[in-house]
Amino acid sequence: MIYILFGEMGVGKNYVGEKLAKHLNCEFFDGDTVIPATMKEKIAKFKILDQKTVRNFIYNHLIPAVQRRAIERENLVVAQALYRKEFRMALIESLDVENVCPVYIKAPSFRTHMKRLLNRTNGVRWVAFCLISKFFLQKPDGDTFTISNEHENDLYSQIEKLVYETNS
Repeated sequence: MIYILFGEMGVGKNYVGEKLAKHLNCEFFDGDTVIPATMKEKIAKFKILDQKTVRNFIYNHLIPAVQRRAIERENLVVAQALYRKEFRMALIESLDVENVCPVYIKAPSFRTHMKRLLNRTNGVRWVAFCLISKFFLQKPDGDTFTISNEHENDLYSQIEKLVYETNS
């Protein structure tokens, strides 16, 4: 099974992804590791990315990197924001396997989400960037598994439910 975790910045995609990968004893892949330098520079300057830049990243960097990792792996956990449905679908459809599960990491309460962002370096700027970016997130369809990263204890039960439901 390949799990594709997506959601807003600061919701804990990597945190949940690492916990899920550990539970499955498999590789966790943070899609941010293949972001091109020019795109990283824009993000570092808190500039909103245009769709051409994001599309280039998805098709020329993220998809090939995930495809390489998906070959001959029973399980793989991938985390990337993937705000637009078309980009989620492009990644899912590029994987020549039947067992791909998109997982929406839902933002915790507004207060918790903003606190997490404020704890980052340049926290106030991350909060502003996140609030602007919220308008670009296309929420998932009803059939996408959702995990809320609000409470540690509840997170483990949600991961167990996800694994159980996707392996049944």
